[in-house]
Amino acid sequence: MMRLKFNMKKRLLSIWGILALFLFVKNVFAFDLTLTGVGSQSTIGTNYSLINYFGGIPTLIGTASPSAQIGVYLNALLNYTTASSSGVWQFTPAALNQGDNPIVISSGTQNISFNLRFNATVSGSMATPAALPAETTLPSSGVWEYYIPAIGIGLGVYFLGRFGKKRMQKWNDGD
Repeated sequence: MMRLKFNMKKRLLSIWGILALFLFVKNVFAFDLTLTGVGSQSTIGTNYSLINYFGGIPTLIGTASPSAQIGVYLNALLNYTTASSSGVWQFTPAALNQGDNPIVISSGTQNISFNLRFNATVSGSMATPAALPAETTLPSSGVWEYYIPAIGIGLGVYFLGRFGKKRMQKWNDGD
């Protein structure tokens, strides 16, 4: 009977530990947020403060950590999209204003901001491309850096419970 109670307590503690893991790990943010294209126009290897685009409403395409949440702030409206398991994200705006549209793409503490000049005449000043850092691959750690502290906390609770149980048994036995 005592063994059955212990197994039940152990199972309940395990279930609570798993639930705590999901409570402590909230959103996954991108480790390396990039914008790779605006519609058919590639932005790989360049950093524009102004992008001129002619045609239909373009899809913004980029890379981030797998399953990262990406916020797209466009014309005072905040929209969200999520990167796929391979780290690719895309967002198609519902509408764009003719002329300049300020856009800020963010995830965690990283952000990319630029003006998208949509179906407007090109002025004499075009943005000058700047080189991106050489590291363009996704990190090998992925999203595990967010789970490791939660797993550590769960293991700490488990071992603290085991230690407390032994102390309580000694106290009940009068030792």
